[in-house]
Amino acid sequence: MTEPKAQLRTLAKGLEALELIEAATTPLSLTELAALANESKPVMFRVLQTLEDKGYVQRRESDKRYFPTGRQTAAMAVPQLLALLSALGAGGARGVALADLSAQLGLAEFQLRELLVPLVEQGMVEPLGHELPRWRMTMKVLELAGPLLAETDLTSQLMPIMVRLADETGETLSLFRRSGDEHVLIAVQPSRQPVRYVLDVGQRFPLYLGAAGKAELAFLASAERERLLQHAAAADRSITAAAADRLRGQLDKVVAQGYATSVSERVDGATAAAAPIFSSSGAVCGVLSIMMPAFRADEARLHQCGALLLEALRGHLFADDHSPGWQRQKQHP
Repeated sequence: MTEPKAQLRTLAKGLEALELIEAATTPLSLTELAALANESKPVMFRVLQTLEDKGYVQRRESDKRYFPTGRQTAAMAVPQLLALLSALGAGGARGVALADLSAQLGLAEFQLRELLVPLVEQGMVEPLGHELPRWRMTMKVLELAGPLLAETDLTSQLMPIMVRLADETGETLSLFRRSGDEHVLIAVQPSRQPVRYVLDVGQRFPLYLGAAGKAELAFLASAERERLLQHAAAADRSITAAAADRLRGQLDKVVAQGYATSVSERVDGATAAAAPIFSSSGAVCGVLSIMMPAFRADEARLHQCGALLLEALRGHLFADDHSPGWQRQKQHP
């Protein structure tokens, strides 16, 4: 039992030394670490050598002080990597400075640099500038998401209808699908007009906002609809009890007429009409929307677009998409 106990003690010393180095505001010397750990300098030196060999700490040549490299286990790094990708995605084409990423994510800049290395090597992230670069995602991300967004059964089935309605109305057609408690734009057929509204594929929106969200929310099972409304009220203080009741009334109207309309709810200055898409099982499997600038659409025009959507979708039952992440609910009675 002596050898296992000795190994455990060595491991404990290594973890303690690493914790001390990571907690320090400035790099620590061998003497300081030995004193803090109440350990002899020769033993602490061997511990530090092991940590340095494994890439967890590095000794600064100028003064022989030790600082952490930010290396982590895979289990620790994955959540941080996902958070980094999300922050970079929100930064768009302008990119995000390392200091801003550090403030947003609560990670030190050296940790972010380590996380960025494999993303840059795989061509998914690139720097903008040299001395103090901003970081942004590359088009490689779209290559990965392309098959999911562009080649789903629903997209291929709806695209002819989207093209026809875009030609007929002169406006932008958008296809949304539910992901968790949000809507994700998965396909667009843009308007040819010089003044138009075209959202980016991959944009996400709350289900309680906009014609497209309400067209889905209205036709969900009652219990699921109420859960989403309660979740929205908890996340958005503007959704008071009175506002939630008004929203319920709007959803009942959507069910009665079969489509939803909105003005400047998701995008300022934009109006839309949207209708749910039903699968062969009777569940909502997506939403089709006609979107246009507010100056081109009065109330009568919006209802005309809603009727066009119903007519285009009437008689069509689309194949269920069994891809993970799309949550289907029974039609609201």
